[in-house]
Amino acid sequence: MRAKLYFNSNDDRMRSIEVAKKLFLSYLGLCEHYELLPAVIKPILEKLNKENYKPSREEKVQMYRASKIAEDEATNLDAKWKQGSKNKRDAFKSLMIFKCFGAETDVEMIPQEMEMLKFRNKLETDTEFKKQYDAEMAKPRPKPYFYKLDDTKGNIPDPNDPKNQVRTADLKAQGGPHGHICGP
Repeated sequence: MRAKLYFNSNDDRMRSIEVAKKLFLSYLGLCEHYELLPAVIKPILEKLNKENYKPSREEKVQMYRASKIAEDEATNLDAKWKQGSKNKRDAFKSLMIFKCFGAETDVEMIPQEMEMLKFRNKLETDTEFKKQYDAEMAKPRPKPYFYKLDDTKGNIPDPNDPKNQVRTADLKAQGGPHGHICGP
């Protein structure tokens, strides 16, 4: 019993993550109820309850910009409060608004963590899958290759074109990988 307490199984971690998701969503719901939820998060809140919601690039950019503004405001109000300002309520309110962005990000990442835990659980329980995984991991990894960038063209060359490929030994002779990008 004690060993299980110190070495949590995947099932315990999965349950903990599910509880964390519920708590994060409750926090966001309460912030919405008290009209503290940032306008950027409001349309995303309903979508977060879905299994595999991934925000678009535009949503991520908007979230990042709004979170930076909220972080700056929370930092400034906290600094003023520490200097003796009596406006503790505004400082706490701005901190709660800033924490909404962290809660949204955490809820967004939960499906990925659950997928990793399911994979790890399958490795531990399914012997055939473990053999396939070990066989795949035993294969040698492909050697990386590099592509030369041509500044005159203004674009990245076709990676499948052999004339654009540079071997690692060639890079060492040239003094390093400067001006090159790594291929798969």
